[in-house]
Amino acid sequence: MLWNCYFKNLPEATFCFDIAHAKQVDPTMQEGYKMLKKFKNRLRQIHLSELNSNCKHEKLNLGAILSFQTISHLIPNDLPIILESPVTEIQINTEVIHAELVFSLKVMKDYLDSITEKVVDTESIISIQKRNMIAI
Repeated sequence: MLWNCYFKNLPEATFCFDIAHAKQVDPTMQEGYKMLKKFKNRLRQIHLSELNSNCKHEKLNLGAILSFQTISHLIPNDLPIILESPVTEIQINTEVIHAELVFSLKVMKDYLDSITEKVVDTESIISIQKRNMIAI
């Protein structure tokens, strides 16, 4: 763990944690977990996006969201988060929602609940239509 050496030699040093690059180096997120666990008090900023195989920033996808959730509980709520995803103006709100999903299980639960409600409503409508078709 090279960063141990840096922080030992630079006792006042702080850092920015780029989650996508951490995942790129270690897809298990174990090194990121260890770093956040040990040096959380030195963390000053988060950079968030997904990376493609050419190290270019991408929009967040489900795999990235789930992977980042494994360590997001170690990140203090009051830190600035820089969303580095290359999105159009129309896509910004959706990308912000995806970023919120990384950092808030409550947001994830609410999001899933809203999808579930829509599915239930759709199933109810289909069920009513089937009953009406049978009744005719």
